[in-house]
Amino acid sequence: YKLSVEDNLGKMLSLEKYHGMVTLIVNVACLWGKTKVNYEELAVLHNKYKSRGFSVLVFPTNDFHQELGSNEEILDFVSQHFDQVNFPIFGLSSLKDNVVYQQLQRQLPKSHVQHNFFKYLVDRNGKAVKLFHKKEDPLTLTEEIESLLDASSGIRQQKLVTH
Repeated sequence: YKLSVEDNLGKMLSLEKYHGMVTLIVNVACLWGKTKVNYEELAVLHNKYKSRGFSVLVFPTNDFHQELGSNEEILDFVSQHFDQVNFPIFGLSSLKDNVVYQQLQRQLPKSHVQHNFFKYLVDRNGKAVKLFHKKEDPLTLTEEIESLLDASSGIRQQKLVTH
């Protein structure tokens, strides 16, 4: 959470505001075959769990040659096609140069982003828990997200005490 990254308007933004939240960090691209289902399902997850301390954070990248050429084009595309998206979209970057992805890769060195829409699930302390493949649509992660939200908020401990 000490990292700062460029937002989609070109301003540096500290990730400190996400400290204490469970996040799903996703490398996105507008021109991939499953862009529609991913953006729609990411919006569902974000909206469903944001009140519990969850956020989707997306990082456009053209590493796999399926992203538009500028932050403005990306924002226009997303706003035209996915009006339900209200999670942060950061600035266009390369995975190898992005400090967030460098840190995530260090945390899960045996897991590698191999294409667009790979999803890192990160706990409230900023530790990457798991990397999900592009073939795993966002809604399939519901159980793992809920588990992290429950475990980190003390809900499990409360359930144990009440039984």
